[in-house]
Amino acid sequence: MSAYEFVNKTEIKKGWSGDNKFCATDTYGNKYLYRISDLSQYETKRQEFDMMQKVASLGIPMCKPLEFGTCDEGVYSVQSWIDGKDAEEAISSMRPAEQYAYGFEAGKILKAIHTIPAPENVTDWQTRFNNKIDRKIKGYTDCPLKYENGQLFLDYVEQNRHLLQSRPQVY
Repeated sequence: MSAYEFVNKTEIKKGWSGDNKFCATDTYGNKYLYRISDLSQYETKRQEFDMMQKVASLGIPMCKPLEFGTCDEGVYSVQSWIDGKDAEEAISSMRPAEQYAYGFEAGKILKAIHTIPAPENVTDWQTRFNNKIDRKIKGYTDCPLKYENGQLFLDYVEQNRHLLQSRPQVY
């Protein structure tokens, strides 16, 4: 059970994960990101939380991981809350120079994250990414909708798969 006592939880419907997400408020009015996942996700979510701690230790501007554990609903994590606008909505109202500046800053953040080595037991990058490419290509070829010059993209990917060989593994 969490050490945080929430007096209000507002569900967040955005995002790609299957987690139940909430903006949770404690008795002092502090906001937190509260996530709940199925208990079967325990080990995956534990590794995710540990990695968030490593990334946060680099000074990356992000929700800080505060607590991880289990509760009646499953596996939970508590993270600090960052007020702001959704990037998907905000970016379209920015001038191109502002968009570029944010993109450049995102690249610097990603470069810092890439200083964290991947775990030793991770399958090599070439195998992992080629498996992903194969799934995406199969999804595309099985789909009745096609891009006008879609085969050019597929040919490019096939001609450049060798570039994945012996790549360093990073987070």
